[in-house]
Amino acid sequence: MGLTELYSLPQRVRTAENSSVERRVPEAEPELWFRLRRFNSNGADLNRGFPDAFAALRQQNVEPEVRAVIDWLKTETFVLSANLHGGALVASYPYDNSNGGKPSAIRVSAPPAGSQLTVSSVSAGPELVGRASITPDDDVFVHLAKVYSYSHAWMSRGDMCKENRPFQDGIINGYQWYPLQGGMQDFNYVWAQCLELTLELSCCKFPPPEELPALWMDNKKALLAYIQQVHLGVKGRVFDGSGVPVENAVVEVGGRQDLCPFRTNQYGEYYRLLLPGNYTFTVTTTNTNSLFFKVSENLHLL
Repeated sequence: MGLTELYSLPQRVRTAENSSVERRVPEAEPELWFRLRRFNSNGADLNRGFPDAFAALRQQNVEPEVRAVIDWLKTETFVLSANLHGGALVASYPYDNSNGGKPSAIRVSAPPAGSQLTVSSVSAGPELVGRASITPDDDVFVHLAKVYSYSHAWMSRGDMCKENRPFQDGIINGYQWYPLQGGMQDFNYVWAQCLELTLELSCCKFPPPEELPALWMDNKKALLAYIQQVHLGVKGRVFDGSGVPVENAVVEVGGRQDLCPFRTNQYGEYYRLLLPGNYTFTVTTTNTNSLFFKVSENLHLL
């Protein structure tokens, strides 16, 4: 988006754009478009190739393209993202996989800059609710998906692609749609502390070039509305008694037991996307010191 177009937008949109850092990957699977197929030259489906918490951390020998994304995620604190696909018109949200609804789930941990994934067993409630695989932040994910679908020209209707099932409100839980292992949106949420949706933006998997301008207009408002959601909830910094930022402090929200705890980055920063409400935070540093505080999040939805 050019500067001229940006500054013709409403003030709230310009504020969100000017107070956020955005990163775009034009194509994570370049061979997909070159050869009109979803597999790379090694015959691997890159969107099924990320380490999967529900698959006992299998798929550690990842493809180079996947490894590049994983390494990139360690370099910055990403908060909100979207994975753009074609072939349907729906906003899909995590989880894409599950542990079968067992009452004892694994918990994984990895410092943001670390490469070693560790696993411990904890008591966590079953993530399966009906036929959906629900994250601890399901309320936020549903909100994010609806923001996109209802800001889109047609998505919220849920019935625009005749070859697909209807989608209520134009959104769907990934596992409820079809289970898959190794998806990027689950990986980003579990290990990168980044809430990600998979946005299916066209009924045609490979739309012809002449349709792209119309697709942009269908999605422009929704993309801008989605970007604004990065400022939902609570953000802050953790310092020690000397005023030095604390890295890798665990920041937990009461009632939301994540598979991998959210942690502060090298600047002591943390970001938790939350809907308006009352929350209890627990911040624990590496020397096991803990701080409890309550937050009343009464900001308007963006």
